[in-house]
Amino acid sequence: MSIFIFFVILIILVMVHEAGHFIAAKISKMRVEEFAFGFPPKLFGKKIGETDYVFNILPIGGYVKIAGESFDEDERVKLKEDKHAFQNRPKILQLFVLLAGVMMNLFLAIFLFTIVNTSPRLVSVEDAMYNNYVVDPKVYVNYVVPSSPAAMSGVKIGDEIVSMRSGNDISNLSSAASVVDIVKRNSDKDIELVYLRPDGTKSTSTIRAVYGLSEDKKTIGLGVVYGEVIQLNAVDALIKGVEDTYNYTILTFVGIKDILVKLFTGGDVMQSLAGPIGIAKIVGDEASKGAANLLLLTAILSINLAVFNILPIPALDGGRIVFVLLESILRRPINLKLQYISNTVGFLFLIGLMIIITYFDIKR
Repeated sequence: MSIFIFFVILIILVMVHEAGHFIAAKISKMRVEEFAFGFPPKLFGKKIGETDYVFNILPIGGYVKIAGESFDEDERVKLKEDKHAFQNRPKILQLFVLLAGVMMNLFLAIFLFTIVNTSPRLVSVEDAMYNNYVVDPKVYVNYVVPSSPAAMSGVKIGDEIVSMRSGNDISNLSSAASVVDIVKRNSDKDIELVYLRPDGTKSTSTIRAVYGLSEDKKTIGLGVVYGEVIQLNAVDALIKGVEDTYNYTILTFVGIKDILVKLFTGGDVMQSLAGPIGIAKIVGDEASKGAANLLLLTAILSINLAVFNILPIPALDGGRIVFVLLESILRRPINLKLQYISNTVGFLFLIGLMIIITYFDIKR
């Protein structure tokens, strides 16, 4: 199921990105020859108007093929007088088309964050992005380990912990740590747990901590958050969606910087990266926590895709943008053979990187 959800998310993210290029090309009066998900060989497709819509076998990306955008010298010469070819449109429009995919991924992130923010959502007081919305924090369950004492007692994600006591030891429930503390103090005793369902139903269970759920200590298998369930109106949700997208974009760039620092200082870079298998596992974990978590993860992945594509690496949008900017500054075309070699090297580098990351995903 995790793999299926992962591929659905991947298709959405790639199609949104490529739709950005496609729409921008149409607005810029460029001729789009192919709109493809994945890379060849071709599985199936259909031509509508001047564009072939194709679904390829290798689901590792996608592309929009625009007339006059290739590195083929003969094709460039053939389209020299074609006013709808990429090469003959103004540089500002070329940049617009190349940036459009990134912008669409950021717009998607804003949209998804806005949806989540207009829905009831549990926010921790430790969440720097949302804690100013928390007015009356309480302890809520946000994770239950399967087959644990907590799970056997009937506690579920979303329940509010009203009280916890063992004899005369009563938790003040003033933080997430207060739950851990009372379990630690009474690891060999029964603990009375009173919890409130979202529908208002109150229940009481008696549980005892056990070994095997956490390394070298007894636990009850309960994950909690000290916070509040919030729900923003549409305007505040949109404003917060823009803020979230900006903040996560900055965090993504910071993450890339940290990876580069590790790369040049001998740090463990692979622990900071995740490939398709690693992301599929994360998707499965978040999907099990509810639709809101899955939407948040999708928004963050969309931002990651946008940031990754804007990097000045040949074969990515950022690499193409660099060449267009150089041509604008030098006021002459950059050698097509040089662009082709750079693009090929960049593509092979990305494929190699994906294979290496996938290997470490499997190893983990």
